[in-house]
Amino acid sequence: MNFQKLLKSGDIGLSTVVLKKKILKKSFFPNLSTKEDFVLWLKLSKKYQLIGIKKKLTKWRQVENSLSSSIFQKLLDGFRVYNYHMKFNYFKSLYYLLCLSLNYLKK
Repeated sequence: MNFQKLLKSGDIGLSTVVLKKKILKKSFFPNLSTKEDFVLWLKLSKKYQLIGIKKKLTKWRQVENSLSSSIFQKLLDGFRVYNYHMKFNYFKSLYYLLCLSLNYLKK
């Protein structure tokens, strides 16, 4: 997984990651309700090679009233990832948010 592919997919689940402790720095996590791990993966993908396997290791369960159940919050934070944290302009941020959303619907 490289930076360009990750921008459109967000295909890394927080509970499925293994990395060296020295790589993880507290300052990497932004102040977002959702998608804070996505910012971390994007930043790490600029510096390190990310390797994935195509085997399902976890299951995801949606719980009513959880942060991840709020589509509006996910869209808002997704836009913030691109616009504020990746420093993309408004239109580029909307484009990548649309790509991310379509990828989510495909799954």
